[in-house]
Amino acid sequence: MKKHVLTLAAVSVMAANAAVADVTVYGKANVSLQSITVDEGNVTTQDNWELLSNASRLGFKGSDELSEGLEAVYQLEYETALDDGTVKSKSTAAVVTDVDFVGETVTTKKVLTASDLTLKQRNSFVGVKGGFGTLIAGIHDSPTKMLGGSVDIFSDYEYADIKNVVVGENRVSNMIMYKSNDLSGFKINVMIAPGEDNGGDNAGDNEKDGIADHTSMSVNYSANGLSVGVAVDSDIAELDSTRLVVAYDQKDWGVSALYQTAEENSDYLSAGDDAAEQTGMILTAFYKVGDWKLKALVGDSTVEDDDAEDLDISQAVIGADYKLGKKTKAFVYHASVKTEQKGEDDIDESTFGIGLEHKF
Repeated sequence: MKKHVLTLAAVSVMAANAAVADVTVYGKANVSLQSITVDEGNVTTQDNWELLSNASRLGFKGSDELSEGLEAVYQLEYETALDDGTVKSKSTAAVVTDVDFVGETVTTKKVLTASDLTLKQRNSFVGVKGGFGTLIAGIHDSPTKMLGGSVDIFSDYEYADIKNVVVGENRVSNMIMYKSNDLSGFKINVMIAPGEDNGGDNAGDNEKDGIADHTSMSVNYSANGLSVGVAVDSDIAELDSTRLVVAYDQKDWGVSALYQTAEENSDYLSAGDDAAEQTGMILTAFYKVGDWKLKALVGDSTVEDDDAEDLDISQAVIGADYKLGKKTKAFVYHASVKTEQKGEDDIDESTFGIGLEHKF
């Protein structure tokens, strides 16, 4: 009870200050009723209905002029759970059994974990903005994740988010990021993060005690509805990756494609071990008809490792949004994710969901 009272008090204070300062209060409330089925081999391990909160959030952001052409920028954003008050998260997808592909040994099953907090920190930072661009520090989506936004058209939905089929959807803590202004259609994002290991005289060869142990950067070009970009990660979530995204958006319709390669960072491998590698591709399309927006996504990835059989993951999603108002929509979708690995039971996960979203 004390935690809930303290949370409410903090939100009340920030809301009161927002009325005085130049602060924007924003957020998103998104809930869906889901029918979920999970089959592992010949055994059905889940077959039920659930009410889910799909990354509902509350945020505060703003800016203050420091001098002519220079301003301070800031943002505090938190995820909240509208279903049961407990924020839940799933492990990154596409992990080979007994292969340390995302920093911890897990099986191909997605591990559900729960926090006892009602608010979970999302993109939150402070920085400065001017003619040179924007420089911020805090916690933020990596440039690689940001580049995939045009492809992740079912973002945060159960079994429909692209994180179910490719790695790289990371939010990086302790980061410093530079975001360029528009440069004749080009935009550049560069993020670094120290490893924050202790270092010192007893530091090991792979001790992460530098200023830029983890890096992520992207370059994107946009013109006349066409967008082309590439992003490269080095030791983000213990992985190195390269992501290429192409998107064409004509407002009433659009298509996009993502191609990515990723492998374990060599600093985390034992002597003589080879890195597990993932190759993945995702294709999406949307088409608007009146107040309806029809959407579809297909994805596929393969993880290869010398010490295990190949792991194949395929994803298919179809759905539709119906515009109820400027900031409100109803939606319906069906998603399926299939995981196959020789010698292991196939895992088939599917869901049908219908929900409501309101932004403010």
